[in-house]
Amino acid sequence: MKTGKLVSILTEYVGESVALNLICPGRENVTPVMLLLRDKLRQYCQQLLM
Repeated sequence: MKTGKLVSILTEYVGESVALNLICPGRENVTPVMLLLRDKLRQYCQQLLM
């Protein structure tokens, strides 16, 4: 805690997989920026699972 860094605990425990959804209030809000955000989030989450 003093170093300000996270420490992994219970590393042998694996939780359930859950869906992660990106929801926009309408098609007009699905901009190129939102698509880029979706792609970056997908890439980031896939890296976490490796």
